[in-house]
Amino acid sequence: MDTTKTCRRCGTTYDNTYCRTCARTYYEANKDLVKARAKQWAKDNPAKIAAKKARRAAANPELAKEKAARRRAKYSALGVNPQQEWRHNNPEKYKAQRKRYRDKHPEKFRCRDGRRRAKTLGGHLSNNLIGVLFKKQKGICPCCGKPLGVDFHLDHITPLAKGGAHADWNMQLMRSECNIEKSDQDPESFMWKRGFDGYVAPSEPM
Repeated sequence: MDTTKTCRRCGTTYDNTYCRTCARTYYEANKDLVKARAKQWAKDNPAKIAAKKARRAAANPELAKEKAARRRAKYSALGVNPQQEWRHNNPEKYKAQRKRYRDKHPEKFRCRDGRRRAKTLGGHLSNNLIGVLFKKQKGICPCCGKPLGVDFHLDHITPLAKGGAHADWNMQLMRSECNIEKSDQDPESFMWKRGFDGYVAPSEPM
């Protein structure tokens, strides 16, 4: 089926949804207006733009990689890091962006903070420790039996002040209220006070 059309304005034939000749003529005559409209549309529709970029990257992965490589090479030659430059020029926006991400993914920051502390203390925590512990504990605080909630703490079972290790086997998730009450108390004494007679803190695995 022939889809060729003839523009009623300029007489040019085209097989697209619009006449590119007339579109180019209009653009050249109204550059500022077209750019302003496009800028406003992009500002109002960030999700659509992101989805379009994702579809293009999925359809042409090699092309997307080449484009990213060219962009990196361009900024590398100029000695500029666009992300750092944007963060430097937009500190308030960057701060708000980080806060939104942190509020949406608190468990990632808990793990990151734990890994940073592990380096300082000479220990090691797994990247997925929060998820593993949450699943193992079934979302329940081991001290009070209540759901952990969203503001739970990553706690050392045997506190560092009592010689506890900064390692996966010595970690647990606790409700913030329980962890604050526990503080640096010996775990066995604390649990006995809670009514868990005979509680024994875990020891380092062989």
